[in-house]
Amino acid sequence: MDAGGAVIAETREVLATVASHGMVLATGLSAREILRGVDAALAEGSEEIVVTQSRVPLPGPRGRRPSSGSPGAEPSRALFHAPHTGKVTGMPGSTTIRAVAVEQLVLSTDLGQVFNPPVEDGVALWATA
Repeated sequence: MDAGGAVIAETREVLATVASHGMVLATGLSAREILRGVDAALAEGSEEIVVTQSRVPLPGPRGRRPSSGSPGAEPSRALFHAPHTGKVTGMPGSTTIRAVAVEQLVLSTDLGQVFNPPVEDGVALWATA
C-alpha cells in the first residue's frame, strides 16, 4: 500500500497473476491491509481467498464481507500456533470452530517454522489438547 492507503500497482499485478492462475490467496496482514487487499484481489478476479489472521476483527457476518458489495473471503482459524507460542492463552476448540460456518472454515496449525514442532506433531498435540 502507498502512504495514502491505496493498493500499489505492483501488488495489483501480483493479485492479477494469482487470479489468472486460479490460485488461493492467503492474507496475513493488518486489518486495514486485509480489507484493502481482499477488495483489490476480488477486483482483479480472485475467487479463492483465505483470511489467515482470524483474530483480526473484520466487518460483516463472521468476517466474510471485507467491504460492501464484495462476495467476501473465507476466514481461517490457526488453532495451535498462537496458544503454543503464548500469543493467546488457552487452546481454542469447538467454540472457536463453531464461530465460523463450517463450509467457510480452514483449520491450520500455522506451524512450519524451525523453532516450532513439525506440522504433523503439532496436529497431534492440538488434538490431544
